[in-house]
Amino acid sequence: MLGLIIQCDIVGEIFSAWFLIMKYMSLMVCGVLLMAGGSLRSLGATESTSPLMVSVPDFLIPLGGQSGSLDVYYDGRPAETSGFDVLGSQRVVIRPNSVSAGMVTLNLHLPGFLLNEPGSLIESASLKFTVRDLDFFPDLIAPGVTLRETASVTAVNGVALVNPLKFADYLPTGTRVTDNKEIALNSILISQINAPGVNFAEPFVLTFTFEATVTSGGSTRPFEIVNAPESIAPNIRLEVGPGPPGPPPVPEPTTLALLGLGAAMVAWRIARRQKV
Repeated sequence: MLGLIIQCDIVGEIFSAWFLIMKYMSLMVCGVLLMAGGSLRSLGATESTSPLMVSVPDFLIPLGGQSGSLDVYYDGRPAETSGFDVLGSQRVVIRPNSVSAGMVTLNLHLPGFLLNEPGSLIESASLKFTVRDLDFFPDLIAPGVTLRETASVTAVNGVALVNPLKFADYLPTGTRVTDNKEIALNSILISQINAPGVNFAEPFVLTFTFEATVTSGGSTRPFEIVNAPESIAPNIRLEVGPGPPGPPPVPEPTTLALLGLGAAMVAWRIARRQKV
């Protein structure tokens, strides 16, 4: 009977110690969850957001050594140009054995993603859009004369990306021709890896650079070309992109200490009872 009473007391001590351990662990888990919640809010990828949409007018990529810029605003304000008027027209004379090139900078002024939690951070955004008649591959426009065009995301808020994002790298698999075609590019992920310190929850400016080059290698006489406008159709769409994966969970030192202390308490009380 005495042995039974001692065994019951030992079991009671074990449950008592285990209850204390679980009590402290539950408090710690609550604290960890609160901190994790703050981290998720700071990533912004778990917030409910609406896509950012903006329409861009057709524009020229100038030739003849010309360059210009086009600023487009999400709120419907008229687009603005500077330098060469990329919303106008252009005729260019291409001479034999010559190269004619130019560029345009497109700045999209966007409001930032609307979040449920004020002060949240969004470190990445996914860019989706369709381009029409951009010659990513050399296009023979006349005997001995080729046209090639490039496009890239080059800056955010005036800060150059460490690695510009080239449109040609996001063409659908198997694409070999883009002249006179409408191409839906694969999603482009813009993240802090490329744009340090950018928070897409705040107003930001996304900058694209378009370049065109006409090379005349085999023609024997000058000829005139009419520069045709380019098109991003019908909209540029940005969505919150996935946040970077977090590190694997590591047990808190305090948690390990509590588990060790609890085990030691159980062992000590059992040994004490056995001596009685």
